[in-house]
Amino acid sequence: MRKYLLPASCFWFLAVTHAAHADPFGAVALGLDVGTYGIGGTATTDLVPGRLNLNFGGSAFNYGTNFTADSAKFKADATLGGEEITLSAFPLPGYGFNVTAGLVLNQNDVKATARPQDETYTFNGTTYTAAEAGTVSGKTHFNSVAPYVGIGWGNPVGPGSPLTFILKAGAMYEAGPGVRLIATGAAANPLLASNLAATQATINHDLNFLSWYPTISIGLSYRF
Repeated sequence: MRKYLLPASCFWFLAVTHAAHADPFGAVALGLDVGTYGIGGTATTDLVPGRLNLNFGGSAFNYGTNFTADSAKFKADATLGGEEITLSAFPLPGYGFNVTAGLVLNQNDVKATARPQDETYTFNGTTYTAAEAGTVSGKTHFNSVAPYVGIGWGNPVGPGSPLTFILKAGAMYEAGPGVRLIATGAAANPLLASNLAATQATINHDLNFLSWYPTISIGLSYRF
């Protein structure tokens, strides 16, 4: 639920001030979009008409997947999303091209549970029974505040039709995934703990490309 608190409060703030104070920020637009960061919405107002916009947004998406790392099979539940505050600069007056930068309150998170194959687990080349390993689980840890940079096309509060097509592409730096694996049987088995740590290191190495998370989205925005 807290994923939506910031964008919802921003939408309310812009809508109320726009209605009550005769465009204190200039034009206001609300939009919906879909992309690699999930399904979300954005509120936009112009700080410098045609030149600089302020954006508040939020998105969310959940999905399940399976993957294999170092011979261990995992079932994972991924949560994508977050809230963003960005500025969009339009270097070419009258055109929709823009450069955007800001911060994302990152909510990306993955929780995974290892699945035994034939009642065994294999970590770092060593096989353990399900009874020896116990319950094996893991989760990621990304930076909670991530810088964002990107480019886009479309000015939600620009002149012309109140309905605007928006295209955005960029990336946010959330650092490495910081996966941590836990096996309930590792406390009593130092070799299992060591092999589990080796598998954890392999997973973190394989997922290091996620330090820069790509974001591509398309959407529609309506100017009020």
